[in-house]
Amino acid sequence: MKKSFISIFMIMAILFTLALTGCTEKTDAKKDLPAGDGADLAGAEVTHYAVIEIENFGTIKAELYGKTAPITVDNFVSLAESGFYNGLTFHRIINGFMMQGGAGEERDAIRGEFTSNGYTNNLKHEAGVLSMARTNEPNSATTQFFIMHRAAPHLDGQYAAFGKVIEGMDVVNQICTTTTVVDNNGTVLSQNQPVIKSITILPGNTQFTAGTETTETTKPAASEPTQPIITEPTQPTVTEPAEILGEGDGATLETAVATHIVTIEIENYGTIKAELYGNTAPISVENFVALAESGFYDGLTFHRIIRGFMMQGGAGNLDSPRVDTIKGEFAANGITNNLKHEKGVLSMARTYINDSATSQFFIMHEAAPNLDGQYAAFGMVIEGIEVVDAICETAQPIDGNGGIADDAQPVIKSVTVTEAE
Repeated sequence: MKKSFISIFMIMAILFTLALTGCTEKTDAKKDLPAGDGADLAGAEVTHYAVIEIENFGTIKAELYGKTAPITVDNFVSLAESGFYNGLTFHRIINGFMMQGGAGEERDAIRGEFTSNGYTNNLKHEAGVLSMARTNEPNSATTQFFIMHRAAPHLDGQYAAFGKVIEGMDVVNQICTTTTVVDNNGTVLSQNQPVIKSITILPGNTQFTAGTETTETTKPAASEPTQPIITEPTQPTVTEPAEILGEGDGATLETAVATHIVTIEIENYGTIKAELYGNTAPISVENFVALAESGFYDGLTFHRIIRGFMMQGGAGNLDSPRVDTIKGEFAANGITNNLKHEKGVLSMARTYINDSATSQFFIMHEAAPNLDGQYAAFGMVIEGIEVVDAICETAQPIDGNGGIADDAQPVIKSVTVTEAE
């Protein structure tokens, strides 16, 4: 009897072990997940259309590319068809960047379909593109999505793009340019958040004609309408005289004259040298030079780093003297500044208030055209761009905003300034 019991126990143990092994293999096998076709925006096949009705603003129609981002599109379509998005809002809006919404009750996370997560997705983050929001974890997207207001190449390969606006870009533009935000992260107060009235999903063979839609048996030949032109808002009028503001000379990166050379020593990384353009951004350069020469930056850190975007530093600590705000030298603030945010450019950080820059600055890791005219660029790296690369490519942010743990922040050993020859 005892022998029979032991035999039965061993058989059950073996069966249980096999069952566990089978479950593990099925769950972890990446081959069970659908793979995208690698198409770009010009060649992506439309599998669905999304019609997004936004209260008090209008309608946005977008193509969805289910063969290029199958997991993402399946998730979005399922949520929309269940009515999940109805009544939710766009809670984060950054003019010149994007509008983000769809935050609701918690849902399961999906696999992030983008290059840095091992998936081929060649859809670029151009104006009008839909993409999935996530935390710092690659596989953390759930329900939130965003629509690009302007192109942001630093997001390519880092976030799962899955569709593009074909009608209603004027609605996106109106929302992004008129919505009031309360911080530099684009947060919108609940009472001001644009409300998603509904999201309707239509099949990819739907043909839109004169405000109605009909379903055809084949996809229309002209499946990708011309992108609507985005109308820029009128620039605000500056009441102060230009000479008091220190109006720049309007030079570009190719024509700007260096007035100073700055040398930034970063512990354990090396040296960055940059030209400063005091004739083009006189207020920003004068402020930066004064702070550097006073030793303000010595011992401070780069506390926010986003690979493929930028590295930000220069925030004072408890021992730092108070720094007054300066006038924001950029087009959206009525000041001519034609310096583009290309790789290696130095620019002033600020809050959502135009004239809020103090000591914090950032260095571009890659170009970000969406920042042009929105932030005060004032210099360009001429030596040590490999140091910028090393910092940005090895940084380990602890949140989705590029925050770096205190003990991992690159330390600015010194910032010295000399006059350009």
